[in-house]
Amino acid sequence: MTQNYSGFGIRAGYAQIIAFLAMAAITHLTIPTAQAGLDPAPFSGSRSTADLQVFATDPNASAGWDSSHGGFKITWEIVAVNSTTLKYTYTITNQTGGNLGKALSNIIIQVTSPDEALAAGTTGFTYDNASTTNVGSVEVGTFVGGGGSTPGLPGTLYGIKFNTTGDPAQFTFSFETTKVPVWGSFYAKDGKSDQLEIYAMNQGLYGTDGTNGSSRPGSGDDVRLWIATPNGENFTPGPLPIPEPSSLALAIGCIAPLATIGVIRRRRQLKADAA
Repeated sequence: MTQNYSGFGIRAGYAQIIAFLAMAAITHLTIPTAQAGLDPAPFSGSRSTADLQVFATDPNASAGWDSSHGGFKITWEIVAVNSTTLKYTYTITNQTGGNLGKALSNIIIQVTSPDEALAAGTTGFTYDNASTTNVGSVEVGTFVGGGGSTPGLPGTLYGIKFNTTGDPAQFTFSFETTKVPVWGSFYAKDGKSDQLEIYAMNQGLYGTDGTNGSSRPGSGDDVRLWIATPNGENFTPGPLPIPEPSSLALAIGCIAPLATIGVIRRRRQLKADAA
């Protein structure tokens, strides 16, 4: 049965195709973006010992996180949950995506500290919907290097800490927050099952000798030595961009032939009815 669409007498199937092609050509560019006031970081990426972007100890153990024992890799993926919230997901593996040489005990991801929030004139870090799988507890605060759970951490690091359960050799965790990603740091520690401390951190935090690093990159620093962390301004989705000329041309190019087919079919139908 033929239905009229804009007076052309196009069959319903043709109309659906037109609508689909037009939307596909135009809306594939309408991806929300985030506005960050400080060194915005990409919404996905990774760092590993394989690229000398992550420092991991090698205490001459039979297993560890340095490259000779499989290495260490941290991967992140950040997606918009709604118009004000982002979901951060991090995955910990060895440098090829397999099991760590030793199980993970805890990991700290740097977040906006109260002092940073005050200086920037924004709100402090809060989170919701944190992961529960293989997670014993979640803490937010200032963590001091040299403690039982932070050996080798240079100075202090304000962050969100996930304490694991079940000795995971791979670990994926997530949380939701209003903060956009900027370059920051992480610190991770093993379970010390053989009384040897194994820990890892981004190379930028460790520096060259564990004393001259920084939790954030400075002017001229190689940002590949840091990771994406929720430190910064609140998330605001960007405006829908105007389609590129090529996209509009594609949409028009797809629609015009189908519309012409509809006109021809309509004229033939009118002649048949008149006869």
